[in-house]
Amino acid sequence: MSMNRREAIKGLSLGLAQISGLGLSVNAYALFQERDGDPIIPAQYRALISQIADTLLPEVDGKGALAQKVDVFLVNLFEQCYEEDKQALLINQLSHLDERAKKDFQKSFGMCSQEQRETLLIAFEQSDDDSEKEFFEIIKKETIKGFETSQVILEQHYGYQVAPGFFKGSVDITNK
Repeated sequence: MSMNRREAIKGLSLGLAQISGLGLSVNAYALFQERDGDPIIPAQYRALISQIADTLLPEVDGKGALAQKVDVFLVNLFEQCYEEDKQALLINQLSHLDERAKKDFQKSFGMCSQEQRETLLIAFEQSDDDSEKEFFEIIKKETIKGFETSQVILEQHYGYQVAPGFFKGSVDITNK
C-alpha cells in the first residue's frame, strides 16, 4: 500500500482543525464569566447594558438575557474585543440613552417601564443619527448572539455537545 502525500496532508490538516476547534469550544463560555481587573466600562453603564439586554430579551420561563448572563457577555465582549473608537461610541450612546430617558420620561432608563424602554430603543433604531442607529444595531446584534451562544440555550434548545460521542475505555467484548 503506497502513501498518497496529498491524502496524508489533508488528513493531518483536518485533524489539526478538529483539535483547534475543540480548544475554541472549550473556551467559548469564557466571555460569560466575570473578570477581574480595571473596567473600561464604568459601573453605571454596566447596569445600563444589563437593563438594555433585559429589555431586548426579557425573562420567560427562566430564559432571558439576564438569566443567561448575556449582560456579562456584552460587557466582556465590548471591553475585550471592541476597538477603542467603538467602546467610546458605546459609552457615549449609553449616556445619551439615559439622558433621553430623563428628558422624555423624567426618570433614568433603569427606572422606566418595559414599554418606555422599548420606545426609547425603537427611537434609536429609527433615528436619523448614524451614531444612535449604529449603537442600537451593535447592542441588538450582540445581545442576540450572547443569548444564542449561552451554554443553557446551546445545550437545551439546540442540543449542542462540546465533544459529541463518548469514549468507553473498558468494554467487554463477547463472541457470539
